[in-house]
Amino acid sequence: MSPDLIIILLGTNDYYSWPYPTQNEFIAGYLTMMHNIVSSYRYLPAALQPTVINFCGGTMDNDRAPCPNVQQASQLFGATSYKKTYYVEIGQTWLRYPEDYGCLDHRNLKGQQILAAKLLPYVKKIMNW
Repeated sequence: MSPDLIIILLGTNDYYSWPYPTQNEFIAGYLTMMHNIVSSYRYLPAALQPTVINFCGGTMDNDRAPCPNVQQASQLFGATSYKKTYYVEIGQTWLRYPEDYGCLDHRNLKGQQILAAKLLPYVKKIMNW
């Protein structure tokens, strides 16, 4: 059995404090991570392989900093390795700071609920739900 959907929302901590990874380092690492995640499902027929959606973005600068690299890695991975790969940008105004954030600038429960509600239409469209 395999999941229908894999959602990845990573990368902002890489740009939270110095030293930052180079563009090439970040993209290479992100591609390796995606390959490692989907490698368990490559034995399945294409129709049964899970869809991968990469989310990136948010309210603060460090939330948005990796997004061009995440988008580029997603597009490259989808074009060369795994066709069922998508990228969705999280809107800058979807969450409010500090109201929707908690410890170490991670989203609190309210922030997670808002984010899930905003992202659900994208997931439904991609997944044809």
